Amino acid sequence: MQSLLGTSWKTSLAGVATILIALGTLIKAGSDGTITTAQITGFVTAITAGLGLIQARDSGVSSEEEGATPAQKQAVANIATAAQTTPTTPSKP
Repeated sequence: MQSLLGTSWKTSLAGVATILIALGTLIKAGSDGTITTAQITGFVTAITAGLGLIQARDSGVSSEEEGATPAQKQAVANIATAAQTTPTTPSKP
């Protein structure tokens, strides 16, 4: 399974399942002739969530295992540092 879906196979599998269920639901609704706007919105939402899960990293997978470069790791560290040091209230003029 890991060779097919990568190191984060758990989240990738959840993403693929989400997309397949959304497709099945839309196909069934289409065959019944009862597609509604709410179903299309749900379909688009499910596809987006599925794609996000496919791109996500499992909590037990390190950056190195996922193939992050030193530059990518440094960029994430810089963002985290900036988020911690940025004041939460606007400064007064």
